[in-house]
Amino acid sequence: MDFASPTHFKAFHELINPDFYGLGTIIGAGIYVLIGEVAGVADSYMPLSFLLAGLIALFTALSYAELASRYPVAAGGAVYVDKAWGCSWFSALIGWMIILTGIVSAAAISNGFAGYLNIFIDVEAHWAILFLCIALCGIAVYGINLSASAVFIITVLELGGLAYVVWVAEGMDPVADQASFENLTEASSLNGIFIGAFFTISEPRWFIRWAGCSTKC
Repeated sequence: MDFASPTHFKAFHELINPDFYGLGTIIGAGIYVLIGEVAGVADSYMPLSFLLAGLIALFTALSYAELASRYPVAAGGAVYVDKAWGCSWFSALIGWMIILTGIVSAAAISNGFAGYLNIFIDVEAHWAILFLCIALCGIAVYGINLSASAVFIITVLELGGLAYVVWVAEGMDPVADQASFENLTEASSLNGIFIGAFFTISEPRWFIRWAGCSTKC
């Protein structure tokens, strides 16, 4: 493919941006921010919580991919509701709920950023969050090219961080009960798995958006 051609570059740009956007938000919110919270309730069964949340999100993601191919517009769930029931107020409600979930997720990610930044720099959380929001708003206002480049760079850094953690953990001794499933059927273990999946399920929805956006692009 000749990426020097404006048409081919545009197609490549539209393919890469949604993929890195979805991947970056899944890693940033679902792994860097939530992994500690999930581990706190699910303990050594944390992978099962992520697996359960992923399976639940997969069905919705496949539905979004199908609907996005039928209605290739940016409004997402609001359009699908309008096409299904023809109810404008319900469609608007869904749209506002989507916006609200985006705000909540952005708040969770910002809070996680402040926590990680505090490891390296002694700064109060509200100042770190304020700085992050101003910086990201500035990037968004500047233009889509800078936003896409920022998403690409941040996602690569996130992947590099995960690769470093895997490399460091490879030489460490395993946790004693890491592979033990003897107590899996106990109520406390099952509760931990389901609660951990509940914490995680709010972030796999980024995979849902990514599936729909990739299909439209």
